[in-house]
Amino acid sequence: MRLMDRILNQPEVCTVDTAVLLTSSDVFDATGSPSPVGALTRIGGLTLFQRTIFTLQRGGISHVLTLVGEEEQSLRALMDGDDRVQAAIRWLPVGEFPPSDPQTWDTLANDVQGSCLILSCHAVFSPSLIESLRDEGRSGEVVVATWRNAGHDLVPSADMVVLPVRWFRKSGEGTASEFGLIRWAFEQAAAEGAVHVVSVASHEYQDVRGPGGLRQAERTLFRSLENVQGSLNGFIDRHVNRKLSRVFTPFFIQLGFSPNAVTMVSMVIGLMGAVCFALGSYQLGILGALLFQLAVILDCCDGEMARLLFAESPFGQTLDIVADNVVHMGIFAGIAWGASLENPWHDSRLPLILGTLAVISNGIALWCVSRIRSLKADPVKWQRLRDTHRIRFDFILDRVANRDFSVVVFVCACMGVLPWFLWLAAVGSTFFAVMLTWSVRQALLSRQF
Repeated sequence: MRLMDRILNQPEVCTVDTAVLLTSSDVFDATGSPSPVGALTRIGGLTLFQRTIFTLQRGGISHVLTLVGEEEQSLRALMDGDDRVQAAIRWLPVGEFPPSDPQTWDTLANDVQGSCLILSCHAVFSPSLIESLRDEGRSGEVVVATWRNAGHDLVPSADMVVLPVRWFRKSGEGTASEFGLIRWAFEQAAAEGAVHVVSVASHEYQDVRGPGGLRQAERTLFRSLENVQGSLNGFIDRHVNRKLSRVFTPFFIQLGFSPNAVTMVSMVIGLMGAVCFALGSYQLGILGALLFQLAVILDCCDGEMARLLFAESPFGQTLDIVADNVVHMGIFAGIAWGASLENPWHDSRLPLILGTLAVISNGIALWCVSRIRSLKADPVKWQRLRDTHRIRFDFILDRVANRDFSVVVFVCACMGVLPWFLWLAAVGSTFFAVMLTWSVRQALLSRQF
């Protein structure tokens, strides 16, 4: 009997996989005047509506009930045929389902199980914020997001709330306004002690309304990239390449380039640098090093664009790794050929031998990385590997694209000692290829089938 009582008295765990999105273009800022910001406002290459949908589904939301106004046709045109859309979107015209009508929320309750995330469409936010709200909302409480205002005080907002569906049924008791139900439910739940407040970090949420809102939101988006990429970048990437790529990334997005197109541009520029090295003169060596450094900077842009546009794909990741290695092999071959023309060691074969060794080792490393990626793509095979091998391979995949050696190439070019770089390239590439080959072989031999 006591066991049954404990089971019955356990708090109900609510699912939070549905969101109600209010997209009305009639959005007001803090001053009460009409705001030019709406669902169709573009930021970082996407409209606010697209960015909201993609962020919600990245955070685990699978169904979106969209209360949409006069912009419905434009929004539908954006989403139809977009293979990035994974969440199921249901369009509910506000003319038929006005947010201020209690019957609307009573109707929506039929499409919600557990709790529901309710938000408006005038901010950029992170998937991690959605995951946090979903986790907190599983308790069945009303969950309200808070952030700091200009006065640095925590302010609860009706713009992003997790509401248990039982409050939808009581919507007739709330006040009749767009967010009347939410505010009323918040007050009632607070009286019951059933409200949980989530404090939001500055990089997780940014309202785009008001003066400078769009610019601040763009900075928030780029800060979110730093949080994702920071631990995986080398020193030069963090402090030089990523700083400069921030200049190019918005430019490519504005031109309508895809991340894969930028990858190809980066590869072509890198190979142009290799040609300059191959011609063998001091001036062209410096030009080649500058082109290589530019290619490295642009190589940072494709990943930033993919994350900003929610356009990551296995093909794009493979293309990026292959393009990087093609450029690296081209650089090694170009420096070797140029050094053989200058003949600084009175033996033109030595630079060619070192260059060939670096190119072959780089090719072997590329094959090993491809093998690791294919293993990881198969969950069954990946789980059959030992934990130590999985940890090691994850470490390698995260850092295989380290580009810090581009600065060494530039310094050697300026000092006129590019041939000496071949020793570093040949020894380093060979050691890495041997270590990687041995690791892959040991992992394949140790797996259990």
